[in-house]
Amino acid sequence: ALLKNATQLFSQNVEEVNKSNHFPVSDFDTGENIYHTLKNALADYEGNPLLLPELFILHSHGNSGIILGQILAGFFEVVNRYGGLFEEAQVCEALTLGKMRAYSSVLRPKEGTMLSFIRILASFNNWDISQKTLEERILFALENTKEVDFDAGAKGLYYIVKYAFDLSLAPLPSPDEYEVEKNLSTFKYCTELLCKLFPDVELDGLLKYLEGCGDSINYSQVKGVFKLHVHTNDPFAVFEEVEKIGNLTYKKIDNMYLESEVRPKIALVVDMEEGEELFPEVECEYLSLSSLMGEKELAHKISSIPYAEHIVLLTDHPER
Repeated sequence: ALLKNATQLFSQNVEEVNKSNHFPVSDFDTGENIYHTLKNALADYEGNPLLLPELFILHSHGNSGIILGQILAGFFEVVNRYGGLFEEAQVCEALTLGKMRAYSSVLRPKEGTMLSFIRILASFNNWDISQKTLEERILFALENTKEVDFDAGAKGLYYIVKYAFDLSLAPLPSPDEYEVEKNLSTFKYCTELLCKLFPDVELDGLLKYLEGCGDSINYSQVKGVFKLHVHTNDPFAVFEEVEKIGNLTYKKIDNMYLESEVRPKIALVVDMEEGEELFPEVECEYLSLSSLMGEKELAHKISSIPYAEHIVLLTDHPER
């Protein structure tokens, strides 16, 4: 209930967090990714707490959304274990497992993101759960994260915790007061996928391949489903490599360079089976469809591009 309320309130900060999104590329979608990760997971929640860790992973979107999903999956795994959090040690255990799950899902963790934020919160070995204590520790985590290299994901997590516990914490400075554009990535395409794994498959070979194909590499596995996020210059090569270990059920490609310059006015929701842009002379964003994608995933794609003036659906499946 607290998280649902926090998600509703966070909707008013989505655009602010988007504008703070400069690492590794200014593609201005961190707020949307965090919001839709929470909203979609909670929408599927039907009162069974055992589902929550899985839902946070399966419904996570984007770099920050996937890290947040891992944090919450670890946290709620401990909540489920004890039927709630009743002692200081249990709170510490929940925060620690959330931190461990998040760090283990990122091949090359970058400090200054929400990873730093959750790591600092998990570093306290006792928790007196009072509003004063919460506020003091959230501010401590905020200041220590900003000293490293403050990131939009950390900003998003700050607001989620603030709203979940109704804390009297001030709004953060506007993006241009402490953030500058970095655009450090040399990789063009933000690529995500879901893969239904073959039985008894090993991930070692794939992970070794991923090390050399891009950055911002996050992955997770739940109930035989492998989820991957990577920034790369050859997303279709990534798809081919992943197909060696299972069947793709969802895939997405976003051109981050277009998003970091001018948000395109045209969005194409399209079957992308070829390794090329369909209309290279047109400035547009491609949202790839999978024939197995459900209505909720398609609805998320449409709702995540409010800047587009024209949305065009090109598909071999007109029944959609």
